[in-house]
Amino acid sequence: MKKVLYGLSVVMLVLLGFAIYYLDGAMPIGSGYSAKYVCSQVFLADRDPDSVFKNDVQPTNPLFLLFSNEVDYSAKTVTSKGLGFWHPKTAVYREGFGCTLAIDVSREELMKQAKGAIGQSSPDMKKPWPAGELLDLSSLP
Repeated sequence: MKKVLYGLSVVMLVLLGFAIYYLDGAMPIGSGYSAKYVCSQVFLADRDPDSVFKNDVQPTNPLFLLFSNEVDYSAKTVTSKGLGFWHPKTAVYREGFGCTLAIDVSREELMKQAKGAIGQSSPDMKKPWPAGELLDLSSLP
């Protein structure tokens, strides 16, 4: 009986080790995806971050149940973390450039990169496409 319990303990430890190894590889991808997606939806589309995460991000993979997001409206950043602490990733919104993941770079350095550069302007809704976004339905066959 002791051998069976010992064998089961070894199997459980191996499975636990594999699960931690798998999650350690998946967490940075998940937190980066979540931060970037929520950032874009909050600061570009003016959507509610909780609704975006619940309705758009979580349904894509059950592992997203392990993630949480923090939105800083004054700094225009979204930070996502696995289990509340694991592999945090931050996405930074820069006017005219959208959201960018801050990987191996600070928010301030990202903001400096955009300083003086000309970002994408808002589309002109009064000019017909391709110069603007107006669609002339009368010209369709």
